[in-house]
Formats: sequence, structure tokens, C-alpha cells
Amino acid sequence: MKNSIFFLCLVVLIPIQLNAQISTSVAEKYSHWMVVKAMRCNFMPHGTTGSAQTWNFSGLTPINANDTAKVKYVPRNATMPFPTASVVRKEGNDYTFFEFAPDGVYELGSLDSSSNPPDTLTYTNTKRVMQHPMTYTQMFTDSFALSDGADSGIGMITDTVESFGTLILPYDTFENVIRMRITEMMDGTVSGVPASIRTVSYRWYDRTHHAPLLRLDSVDINGSKSQEAYYLL
Repeated sequence: MKNSIFFLCLVVLIPIQLNAQISTSVAEKYSHWMVVKAMRCNFMPHGTTGSAQTWNFSGLTPINANDTAKVKYVPRNATMPFPTASVVRKEGNDYTFFEFAPDGVYELGSLDSSSNPPDTLTYTNTKRVMQHPMTYTQMFTDSFALSDGADSGIGMITDTVESFGTLILPYDTFENVIRMRITEMMDGTVSGVPASIRTVSYRWYDRTHHAPLLRLDSVDINGSKSQEAYYLL
């Protein structure tokens, strides 16, 4: 009887242990010429926390079906700043530079090509935006600093994989998904004006997609709050 109970315990525990190993090694690590499209939609609460959750976001509706966010990842060319950049995110006239390191992805800075001369924002202490791999219950914290004359500040980012489970979106269902809770705090100046920025972002990733399947952002700038939601197309 004892052997039978032990065997049954193993049958129950092994799937739990396997689920606990759900992780991502590709989140935010984009290849050259990759295009990411996301639909902006109505905001919904992030749902429950913990292991083996089911998040039903089938009720998400586009704010404007023709209003999709589109970004492209391109190689850095010789005329651009940040020579160590592994990839550049292009969104309209804005370029953001990222470096891939063995322990994750770091943001180096950004450039606004609509300005004359182009306006460059530099992280004097780079910001780690993703750790690799990231597995259920893992977390990291990173400090950063940025400077560009009228824009400057110091901050802290904390990323915790606090849940895993099944994600239901309007167009599909995804199994073995991890959810990250990313908090970011920065104090400094924006366009010369003192600013205190607080961001809480919930993001759902699976093993194969580089971009989050779903992203819920809450932003507080000097007490002015906004919320946005995007799901991957």
C-alpha cells in the first residue's frame, strides 16, 4: 500500500514540477527585420496569480480595428549611435537600441530622427529589460540612469515571473504561458520638467514568441494615470 501511495504521489507531482519549469529564453530578443504587430484594445484586470491559472481575455475588444501598433527590428547602420547595439527597434521616427548579452537584453538608448539634429537619449547606466532564461518564480532587479540635457533621471526595474497557466485570447488559446509582473520607477526630468514615473506591466509569454502575447500597462506620471492593453497579432 505504501508503494502504491508513493507512486500516486509521483504521478501528481511530476506534472506540477514540469509546469514549474515553463520558461522563456527568447522574450524581447528580436531578430533583424522582424515585424511585430499588436492590437490596442480595452483594458481589463490582470486576473489571478500563481500556478496553473487560466486567464480568459476572450472579451478583449479593439478600440479601433484599424489602429494597430507596428514596430520593426532592424540592424544598426554605421551612421547610428550605440555601436554595441545588437538590434534597433524602429517605430515611426523613433529608434531604440538594444544589446544582447549572455544574461539578457539591455536597452542602450534611443534616437528621435524627426528632430534636427536628431535627439539622442543615452542610458549612462544601461537598463536590463529582460533576463534569459526567465522561469516561473524567478525575478531580477536592475538600476538604470539616463541623460540627455532636458531628459534625465535614475530608476529601478523589477521583473518577476509570478504566474503560469493558460491564456485565452479572442483569436486563440495558449498553453504553458508564463506571466511577468514588471514594475519600473524613475525620478528625474522630462523636457526639463520634474517627473516621477511609475509603471506596472503584466506580460504573458510562451516559449516561442519574442513579443508578449498580451500586455497590460498602467502608468502614473506625476499623479496622472493611464492604462493600455495590447494583444499580439
